[in-house]
Amino acid sequence: MDLISELGPLALGSRLRRLSDRMMKEVTEIYQQSGIDFQPKWFPLFYLLTQEQRKGITEIADALQISHPAVIQLAREMEKEGWLVSEKAGNDARKRILQLTPKSVAALPKLKELWQCFRHTNAEIINEIDPHFFSMLGNMEATFTQSVYREQFYLTQHKLQHMKVEIIDFEPQYRADFKQLNIAWIVDHFAIEPHDLEQLEHPESDIIANGGRIFFAKIAEEIVGTVALVKVAESSYEMAKMAVKPTHKGLGIGEKLGRHLITIAQELGATYLFLESNQKLIPALNLYKKLGFVEVTMGQTSYARANFKAEIYF
Repeated sequence: MDLISELGPLALGSRLRRLSDRMMKEVTEIYQQSGIDFQPKWFPLFYLLTQEQRKGITEIADALQISHPAVIQLAREMEKEGWLVSEKAGNDARKRILQLTPKSVAALPKLKELWQCFRHTNAEIINEIDPHFFSMLGNMEATFTQSVYREQFYLTQHKLQHMKVEIIDFEPQYRADFKQLNIAWIVDHFAIEPHDLEQLEHPESDIIANGGRIFFAKIAEEIVGTVALVKVAESSYEMAKMAVKPTHKGLGIGEKLGRHLITIAQELGATYLFLESNQKLIPALNLYKKLGFVEVTMGQTSYARANFKAEIYF
């Protein structure tokens, strides 16, 4: 299970931090294997001092575009390990000037050799992924630097608060949406199975004609989610084929679909409602619990991927 990846845009900051941590770990090991006890997080400050020899804390913060306390923290770590020294600027003990130590100067040729390899390695990886990566990264940094993110957040919040989610019944014109929404999430986590195809390709004959229902979440003219109520016995039903567009996750659409389905199931005389899922789908399992489903022992199932079962008695 990879919860951070599954959360998509919601966990953007966490995913970037995780990527950074993984890269820093690799680089740290390369430094150590090269016989240099150097931390990657020190690099921007260290490199700046190799270019300008002596620099004040405030000047460094401005040059690196990081906070004043962050520079002080890095400087303290590097000074403790013997990579730089600090001295007061003039008569003001609060202002410090940083410069490299003889240890740093001695290690510089080897560090420059490693940096050249890091530069080429990173460039090769990025070019294979997307040559425009740094352009996109720059745009993202500008968004946060200029507080555009906050403005966009409040604009989006206002839009979502006034967004009307309508739950509607199945109509032939939405047959493709039912299939596409479900195919998208299934192939993202598992593999399409025969029972999936039966229901997704023939929803009218396989679900509706047997006494079931299919519902859709609609915003304006866009279908953004779906769920099926499948009749399995006289008063027993299954909640199945719930899917929400990745761009609309986190808006409570799944909960709206689930509560609507439960209400309709009761109106149809259901006394028992169950669902089958997979334990790695943590957000989905949390939703089922919120809807009132209780986990039970997994029995026979039509799905190879199913290892979780929950039910409600009315």
